[in-house]
Amino acid sequence: MLVSGCIVLLAVMIGFAFLFLPGLFLSACFFFVIFTIGIEDQGVIGSLKRSWGLSQGHRLRLVVLVLSIGISSTVISVVPTLLRTASTPALGDFATILLNSILFIFVYGIMAEAYLQVTEEASSLGGTNTSTTASTKNTPEI
Repeated sequence: MLVSGCIVLLAVMIGFAFLFLPGLFLSACFFFVIFTIGIEDQGVIGSLKRSWGLSQGHRLRLVVLVLSIGISSTVISVVPTLLRTASTPALGDFATILLNSILFIFVYGIMAEAYLQVTEEASSLGGTNTSTTASTKNTPEI
């Protein structure tokens, strides 16, 4: 996940350096890398390819999602910044931790729901869904 994350970060940074829009496009294309690694057990290249494929046909909606996450993060970061400039750095740090924790619970929930919707659509259209569900028939009861 570390290597894939570094590759995505580098690609998105280069994209943002080229007039912002390529960075948004690449952010949308690699939106599902974390989930393809964690859920589908893909490797570095496999996760990048799978995320690219999953985002195909959904990139405009994913760009809107990336923008809304970025804007909400920026708006939420104003509060701790104001607290730090008001000579209360400890309270600003506490607000940063609290607000970012709450924000990212929602962000990862939204990302997970988007992943589920895209993979369900891909499997219903005859695409390959590499994630498998464990069978409960052979599971012993405790």
